Amino acid sequence: MFGFKFVCLATLAAVLDAFVVPNWWRLQATTVALVAHSVPVFGLSATTFGSSIAFADPEGMGFAYLVTPGCTAALPVFLYMAAVFAYPAAWKQRVYGLLYGVAFLLALNVLRLSSMAWIGMRFPDFFEEAHLSWWQASFIIAVAFTWWFWVQSLDPAKDRLRRRLPAFFSQLGLVSK
Repeated sequence: MFGFKFVCLATLAAVLDAFVVPNWWRLQATTVALVAHSVPVFGLSATTFGSSIAFADPEGMGFAYLVTPGCTAALPVFLYMAAVFAYPAAWKQRVYGLLYGVAFLLALNVLRLSSMAWIGMRFPDFFEEAHLSWWQASFIIAVAFTWWFWVQSLDPAKDRLRRRLPAFFSQLGLVSK
């Protein structure tokens, strides 16, 4: 039953990606803004022009690319959501899976795009291969791993990590006990 539900929902995700996402200019603009604000981690500065981003480093090197609707990670997020909705779990568990999983995948996408700027500046001959092969494959694996991690968290016997995270975060002072 999971397989049938997933195929149906994944088909819906592909239709949404093909017909709805190209019109989501706000998602594209948000992605551009997040990337522009995150590239200082890589020692770069960024200037945005619509959906284009121009990057510069302290040595004066520059690189630019266009953030297309496909760069927003909408389709991988839709596929992750399809897998979560298709899996037999309580709605509360699905909501947690969606909140944490989607946030993680969107953050990973910003990291992907930011690192692509660094690669484009430092290794321009490797940019296309990194963009079309390495990061694409890595992102698909990350979607599968994120879903698998969520499924594992549903079994209390296997959920050691979820029990340990609050104590870890409270030791860091990020949450109170």
